[in-house]
Amino acid sequence: MGYPIWWGGAAWLANHFVTDHDFISKKVILFAASSSSSLGSSGDDLATMVGTGDW
Repeated sequence: MGYPIWWGGAAWLANHFVTDHDFISKKVILFAASSSSSLGSSGDDLATMVGTGDW
């Protein structure tokens, strides 16, 4: 799943996408784009929001 980094976190669009979809039995590979912020804990934050899947 690709998403933009805004101010050190995943963009709100990514947050809404992961909370609106089912990731049970799915393997999720993340990549992100940013011009100045690091990935930080954005991947862990998204996985925590979902609670299912292999992140």
